[in-house]
Amino acid sequence: MAKERIDEQLDGVIAFYAREVTAEIKLIAAEIAEEARKRIQKESPKKTGKYKRGWEAKKVYEDANEVRWKIHNERYQLTHLLEHGHGGPSPASPKVHIRPAELWAQKEFVKRVKKAVQK
Repeated sequence: MAKERIDEQLDGVIAFYAREVTAEIKLIAAEIAEEARKRIQKESPKKTGKYKRGWEAKKVYEDANEVRWKIHNERYQLTHLLEHGHGGPSPASPKVHIRPAELWAQKEFVKRVKKAVQK
């Protein structure tokens, strides 16, 4: 009888911890997405400014255990051409501005999650 009660209490503590960590990770994901958006925007090429202003971090999915963010530009047709360059009659060299923010976001997310789990 006592063992079952301890098991129930332990399950409750573990479930509470999991909810707390999940909530913290969701906040971290939102912060990282917004910071990455700002980094991309800061490094984006500026001709007229429309492309640079067009970056948005958007939550695309969330449930009790998971959240997904997407960073995109309203002028999505240009992102690949600017990031990787292109040939054609007027070739353009690459203007790498997305990849550094992506790599930073991946490393920073792992770092912050580890810190949150250790609290």
